[in-house]
Amino acid sequence: MSTLAVTINTQLRVVETFTADEMTTLPASRRSFDNTDFDTRTALSATTTPAVTKWHGKEYEFAAGVVILDLQALANEIGDVVDMVGLELQAIMINNLSTTNTITLDSGVANGYVLTGGAAHDIVILPGSTWEHTFNNQLAQDVDGTHDTLHFIGTNGEDMEIAIVAG
Repeated sequence: MSTLAVTINTQLRVVETFTADEMTTLPASRRSFDNTDFDTRTALSATTTPAVTKWHGKEYEFAAGVVILDLQALANEIGDVVDMVGLELQAIMINNLSTTNTITLDSGVANGYVLTGGAAHDIVILPGSTWEHTFNNQLAQDVDGTHDTLHFIGTNGEDMEIAIVAG
């Protein structure tokens, strides 16, 4: 049986360079501010808390304006089926590959798995954007027969990439 090791890096680096007029009291070598305080790194595996034991990653094309993912039966690129029943989603990343159209994750559908931790709220992913979230064992909702669907609304022929990690 394969093992799973997941590393999630989120980075927001802010560099601001001040002019001499703005920072007359500082030497030239200190007229730049580089902030990496927003950077996070999470490593997950079968032995971490939360543990992760399954994942799914694939590119999907919208047909009839929708992509519906059944978390009980996710076919991967080599034809294996990933079943996440009894697990909580720990991380998700969605890339909207369209340069002109939005993608909406519609959490209010029948058997919807709600990624917002409570009431159903739609998540809109703008063209060319990425939406990612690490849940850190906070969803408290296992995948089961009544919470097992991710329903995406988009435009015919558009593509998205998705990666889901569960444990």
